[in-house]
Order: sequence, then structure tokens, then C-alpha cells
Amino acid sequence: MWLIILAVAIVLGLAGYAGYLLWQVKQQRIKLEASRAQRLKTEQSKHDYVAESCRVIARHIVEGELNISEGAIRLKVLLDNINLSDIDKQRFVAFERLYEQVKDLDTHDARAQLTVNERKAQDRVRHKAEYQHQESVTNAAKALLEFDLNRYRPS
Repeated sequence: MWLIILAVAIVLGLAGYAGYLLWQVKQQRIKLEASRAQRLKTEQSKHDYVAESCRVIARHIVEGELNISEGAIRLKVLLDNINLSDIDKQRFVAFERLYEQVKDLDTHDARAQLTVNERKAQDRVRHKAEYQHQESVTNAAKALLEFDLNRYRPS
């Protein structure tokens, strides 16, 4: 008789422990799902910010309110944060091309440290690249304004 009582106690103890483990698994799933939802929300917010920044910069390029080399650099970097298809990347290759020509030119503090002649030489390189790519960058900016970046919004 006492063996039966002992067996029942062991079975109840194991059943209770199994129930506790199932509860822990459920709690982990809830936390994981909440974490996934938060990560998606963060990714969507980042995408929305990048997309809006692209639209603002593109609009300023088209309206002539922003230097095209500065705009192209910014747009190239921003678009790199969106996982565009290869076909869609080709629509905006003008930003990449101008970026490649001006990326090594000094800016900000480094530019201030240049001599007048060095600064003029870099300005000539920049102006030549801007002149060469003016039309293609402006057209790419117009295309970007019409392009639906939300197709690439994380979901």
C-alpha cells in the first residue's frame, strides 16, 4: 500500500514539474513573440525614416536647393540601408557613380586643413564630377520621388 502511495506521489511530483516546464516554455514563447514584434516595429520605423529622408533629399536636388554631390552621397548611403532589388538599384546608379568620384574628397575639418590650392584642386574635381553627372543625378532624384520605397518596408 505504501508503495502505491509513494508511486502516486512521484507521479504527481513529476506531473507538477512537467506542468511547470510547459509554463516556462509558454512564457519564453510570449517573450520571443514580443521581442520579434518590437524588432519589426524598430525596423519599420528605421525604414520609414530612411524613406522620408530619401524623399526630402531627392526633392531638394530636383528643386536645385542642394548641391548634387552632397545629395548623391547622402542618397547613396541611405539607399544602401534599403535592400533594393538589383533592378531597382539600377534606377539610382547615378548616385553611386557620382559618389565614387567624390567620396575621397575632403569635407568638414579635413577640408578646412587644406591649403587654398589643395581646396581649389578638390573643388575642380568636384565641379567636374557634378557637371558630368548633373542630368543623371537629377533624373534619378526625380525617379526616386516617384518610386515606392514602401515596397521594401519590413513586414
